[in-house]
Amino acid sequence: MITNNNAIALIESPVRKIVMSIALIHFDGLGQSFTSVYEADNNLKSITIDRIGDNTKFYGFGICQKLNFHLLDTNRQLAIKAGDIAKVYVNNETSVGSAEPIEFKVTEVHRDENTNELSVTAYDPIYFSANKYSNDINYVFTQESTIRTYAEKACEVIGQGTIGTNLAAFDIACLANFGGTETIREMLDDIAEATQTIYFCTGGNKIVFKRLDKDGAAVYTINKPMYFSLDSKTSRRLNKVVRATSLGDNVGVEKDYTGTAQSILDNAFWDVFEGAELETILNDALEVVGGLTINQFNCSWRGNWLLEPCDKIGIETKDNSIVYSYLLNDTITYNGSYNQISSWEYGNTDTEDFSNPASLGDALKVTFAKVDKLNNEISIIAANTQGLPDEVAAIKLTTNSISAAVEEVRNSTGEAVESIHEEMITLTNRVESTVTSETLDIKIQEAMRNGTTAVTTTTGFTFNEAGLAVSKSNSEMSTLITEDGMIVSRGEKPMLVANNEGVNAVNLHASTYLNIGVNSRFEDYENKSRTGCFWIGG
Repeated sequence: MITNNNAIALIESPVRKIVMSIALIHFDGLGQSFTSVYEADNNLKSITIDRIGDNTKFYGFGICQKLNFHLLDTNRQLAIKAGDIAKVYVNNETSVGSAEPIEFKVTEVHRDENTNELSVTAYDPIYFSANKYSNDINYVFTQESTIRTYAEKACEVIGQGTIGTNLAAFDIACLANFGGTETIREMLDDIAEATQTIYFCTGGNKIVFKRLDKDGAAVYTINKPMYFSLDSKTSRRLNKVVRATSLGDNVGVEKDYTGTAQSILDNAFWDVFEGAELETILNDALEVVGGLTINQFNCSWRGNWLLEPCDKIGIETKDNSIVYSYLLNDTITYNGSYNQISSWEYGNTDTEDFSNPASLGDALKVTFAKVDKLNNEISIIAANTQGLPDEVAAIKLTTNSISAAVEEVRNSTGEAVESIHEEMITLTNRVESTVTSETLDIKIQEAMRNGTTAVTTTTGFTFNEAGLAVSKSNSEMSTLITEDGMIVSRGEKPMLVANNEGVNAVNLHASTYLNIGVNSRFEDYENKSRTGCFWIGG
């Protein structure tokens, strides 16, 4: 929270006069810029700021900020375009939630032609980090590179020169498992997950990585006179941290009390650790966030522009008790008056299971599955598995080859190979095929053990539960035949539909004549210069 005694007195005053303004920096394309200021006494009509987090996590995400403001432009003189920079001020002293103004980049400008009102939308740099990639970083990382270095280099790509944090977790060194295709937003998420933080933009071209303060006092309490409505529900308490990968080798630690787990999936920093190192990292993370408790609430209140994202707040409930939560989702509105809607409701219903494996397949995945994005390799290693020799079995998949090194497995796999051979013979006996110069005819003599759900040919024919579909990638026409009829489509538009209700066609053309019912026929007449309708009913 930003400290400003005069502003706090104004915030809590029963009668308060709040003036917000927009400073808009325009660029002329030649490196020159000029600034326009819009306030309520000239063009400004309203301001809305949305600060959006991730309700499925306790940490490990960014809070993206969206700005929308409306200007009256009766004389149609305002020239605002995408790429302009907008800054928000309150009482000409401070921007919302920052001692310095955040720079929002304009993405959209819309004009209401009836009222000449402009609606301008802009976003903070975190929004644009989804359009930049890790291979845009002009830096060679090594085993000695720290998480802090990764954070600084990622922020540089989106024009944020510094990061705000003094946490020791940022000084852990490793060569992170990034392959170059991750977005900067995904990199920042991985950094926040590995350091148990949440990140957001502040002024001065800075991104702050901040931990939720689980033990400290609330920086501000919203009491009854400050809010218009409050819906306070149960609280969520974090008691588990799980390192998970898409290959299923989930490893986790937990506290001995009931709570909620957070699963960290395919984290580029944690994926490089195994064994004792991984256990130490997980325990350190749980020590930091274990017991973190967030009240689920939705509160519409008078607002406090000195509060920053992630600030710990107290909320006085209707029964005069105090619950604690954090500013993770906000909508700030100014339209002559200032108000704020703050909320958090846990939205993840998944459960994380990192119990001991019960089968060879589970043991293989849980213990030693790795994806190496740097070298484009997947390595799967199993050792000391249930009932098998102690020798190690390894499978390595690269972009060019698949290699396997397995010792003492002949006796355990021979029976399976023979079984596969018998299945192939059975399958061959059940399929009869005839090949000519023009057709390929395949007949299935009897139902296979698991059934046949679909047949697809390289010539564009697909037969499955939906019917017979005929389509090619280089053709805009497609045909679907089912037990109910036939549909011929051009792109997404049906051109011919034939079913039990009749035939419906677009641009129907009869080249000779058209019979309607049993009595009428239309056709060209007198050398095709006229159209005739003839009685053909006898």
